[in-house]
Amino acid sequence: MTKTFVLVHGLFHGSWCWSKVCKRLIRAGHRFFNPTQTGLGERRHLLSPKVGINTFIDDIVNLIIWEDLQEMSLVGHSFGGITVSAVADRLRNRIRHLVYLDAAIAQDGHCFYEQLPEQNRAQRLANSQLVKGTRCFMPTPASSFDITDPNDIAWVERHLTPHPVKTYLDPVKMSKPAGTGLDCSYIVCCEPIHPSFSLSRQWAKAQENWEIKFITTGHSAPITDPDIVGDILINLS
Repeated sequence: MTKTFVLVHGLFHGSWCWSKVCKRLIRAGHRFFNPTQTGLGERRHLLSPKVGINTFIDDIVNLIIWEDLQEMSLVGHSFGGITVSAVADRLRNRIRHLVYLDAAIAQDGHCFYEQLPEQNRAQRLANSQLVKGTRCFMPTPASSFDITDPNDIAWVERHLTPHPVKTYLDPVKMSKPAGTGLDCSYIVCCEPIHPSFSLSRQWAKAQENWEIKFITTGHSAPITDPDIVGDILINLS
């Protein structure tokens, strides 16, 4: 059976970061959509002070509606988990499986910034810069995403783009807790464990009927271990 996946990227990234996973999905006969969020990647020309978390949510909601997608697996990696949480809240009836890949989970009325370890919050904001009049977090070295292969490091660092701070500070509006009424899975990349998502991991583990899986990869598994990620997504869904 052909399955449909919507793959949502994280901080600094774009559709490109899923390209290796997409090759695995193609080989298995599935279809996918891997959109880039407004202001990032090949859409960096759209960066503006207005780009916030609702922009990111609308990006994915509109993709799903205009492509008339049904019975899909919605996958959020890293910061992309915030986006997919709210998308699933709006379009619950269109989603077959909600997957968090080492990702943040949104809570109604709260922003992702609140989930960061307290010692990291002020430092991140202090290191932000103005880009086209927009306050942005600036890309960090690929090694900070647990990438070690020199070819992957060079490829990733060519593609990373500034990320609008507003998406971190905007509270997310949701009608119900994340994943309500859906089949949900949380995949933990455990070598090493990424500290930014500790609260989300704890919340996921406390939910009844959520499937929790551990894979022995770093946080950038879609780049460093795409076949592992592709296979687990196919088997989960």
